Formats: sequence, structure tokens, C-alpha cells
Amino acid sequence: AGVADIFVILADNPLKGYKAYMALTGSTPLPPLFALAHHQCRWNYKDQKEMELINSNYDKYNLPMDVLWLDIEYADGKRYLTWDKTNFGNPNEMVDDLNKRGRQLVVVVDPHIKRDSNWQVFDGATKAGLFVKNDDVESD
Repeated sequence: AGVADIFVILADNPLKGYKAYMALTGSTPLPPLFALAHHQCRWNYKDQKEMELINSNYDKYNLPMDVLWLDIEYADGKRYLTWDKTNFGNPNEMVDDLNKRGRQLVVVVDPHIKRDSNWQVFDGATKAGLFVKNDDVESD
């Protein structure tokens, strides 16, 4: 059914074998250090003020935290790729405050687009026929 490439690595011990394997395939880069640390995440911080309170309380109670996550509530009308300017009015200030404390911000972006014909992303993708079709090929 095809050609198979087979590599046999001979070594005196596992470490030498692993080093030979890495020389052949390359090594896996380490993730950023903050990715291995404590992440604070919950669904629905209601606004930037609440998020800032969570951030400062970690310091107040001397608790470790390296990453704070925001779920869909940060988005305008739950439309990913947007920002709710009413409840999360100053995202740059929020990120700066986290960074000053040695923390990172992660915003959740799920792989779906809200069905909203008033939203340019949805409307444009619909008009261009970019969404996955049902098996009748006519409907999304």
C-alpha cells in the first residue's frame, strides 16, 4: 500500500536514544511558564469591576495566580471577535493591571459564530456561503 520508512535508533541508554531521536525529529518546545501555573477561570465575570476585584483579592489573600480567563461575557452581545464596551470598558487598562502583577489574560473564543444578521461577521459569512452546509447543500 506504499513505502514505509523505518528508523532504528541504537543507543547505550534511554537518554542517548532520546537525544538521537531529537536529532532526527527535532525537540518539542516548552510551553510558556505561565501556562503551567494557576489559572483562574469561571463562566461569567459580569464586568471589568468584578474582574479587577478578583485580581486584587488574589494579592490581598496572598494566593498565587498567573492567568485570569474571561468567558463569552466580555464579548458584545456574545459575539466573539467583539468587546463589550459597557461592561468591559477599558480592556487595555485591564491587561496592563494584570501584567503589572505578573499575570496574563486569556479570553475564550469558541469555534462558533453567533447567528445574528445584524452582525457583519455572520452576515458576511452567510452571504459568501462560508458556513458548513447540511447534506442537502442548500441550508447552513
